[in-house]
Amino acid sequence: MTKKALVLFSGGRDSSVVAGLLAQKNFDLDLLIFDNGASSKIDLIEYRINELKENFPLSKIKVTFENCSSLLKDIALIHIEDDIKKYGYNLICMGCKLAMLSQAVCYCIDNKINLIATGFVAYENEWPEQMPDVLPLLETMLKKYSIKFINPIYFVESKVEIKKILSKMGLSTNSLEPTCLFGDTAALPDPNTVVNYVNDKLILCYNYIENYLFSKYNLADSDPILLRNNTRNGHKVIVLSHCFFNLFARAKGVSKANKNWATVDHILSFLREKNVGIIQLPCPEILYQGLNRDACGIENYDNEKYKKICQKIVDDYTYLIEEYLKSNLEVQAIVGINGSPSCGIDYTYSSKRKKLNRKGVFLDKFNEHLKRKNIVIPFIGVNISSQADIYEAIRKLHCELEA
Repeated sequence: MTKKALVLFSGGRDSSVVAGLLAQKNFDLDLLIFDNGASSKIDLIEYRINELKENFPLSKIKVTFENCSSLLKDIALIHIEDDIKKYGYNLICMGCKLAMLSQAVCYCIDNKINLIATGFVAYENEWPEQMPDVLPLLETMLKKYSIKFINPIYFVESKVEIKKILSKMGLSTNSLEPTCLFGDTAALPDPNTVVNYVNDKLILCYNYIENYLFSKYNLADSDPILLRNNTRNGHKVIVLSHCFFNLFARAKGVSKANKNWATVDHILSFLREKNVGIIQLPCPEILYQGLNRDACGIENYDNEKYKKICQKIVDDYTYLIEEYLKSNLEVQAIVGINGSPSCGIDYTYSSKRKKLNRKGVFLDKFNEHLKRKNIVIPFIGVNISSQADIYEAIRKLHCELEA
């Protein structure tokens, strides 16, 4: 039986070595080459392709060019200002790799290929898409579609080694990949930042793949947990923290002023206009300390007793979310209250009112649980005491609902 593999191919040294190694193992190769709209000197790849065909005549080598600029735009460019504010870095190159992998999944399904190989290497593991913490996320993404993700030369620790392998294969040791405008602007962020970026952007990848499958084959993703933008239904729901619509559930000392009802009205009007259903989460703080509790920092809730209460809610509401998804309803977002020790998204506070850039205890546990179950839902934080912030939240919700 013929073995087939798709190689994310750039014509550069690393992906060329991978193509050569697979050809030596008698794989038929599909070299998938992407144009992201910002590349130049793409004609150099033709020289590398001819080299491979001449040196590995027993392997059937198919070459396909695809343009990923539209999906790249959706993932990494449309909201680039918000992304830089949120993550602190330009992560366009990571977004570009996600776009490539999404289209590669569709290509594999069309061509009955269950193996994708990249030229990722250890000596470049500071680049976002090649970080050790990021690779499992990409592997999980492809596994959902029964595609194996391999990085055959990830152990290689120097460019010198790669050149030696190329030379032994009879291939040029020059890099023959196109130059990319975005590559010159790439940043080298910390792994946690990249992991957060990838987790946030994966939903766009899944949306693209699911819509492709449905439009071409009249079917959606084989895993019902990922059915988020299925056009057969189009009904949408959103998950909101408890005190969005019940200001009286807040701790003593936290504003319950009438002006906050105007904020609630803005949210309700927007959701009514978009025909979006609402799931209101319970308040874990009331279950822990009662209604007449004092306002306090996250330290007071960061303990095992409180986390057990949170986990019970998380389990129940994850099941509820799964039921919605299995019924082809879209769960658009989980919206929390920034600053809250339980429901903060972008930040919370310590007992000394020090701002901490982390999620509150409850929604952090919710987020981690959803990740373990491979359920991808954006988390959006709102300061409902701030009119400017609420309009920003509505804008983000609009982006999610129109995605």
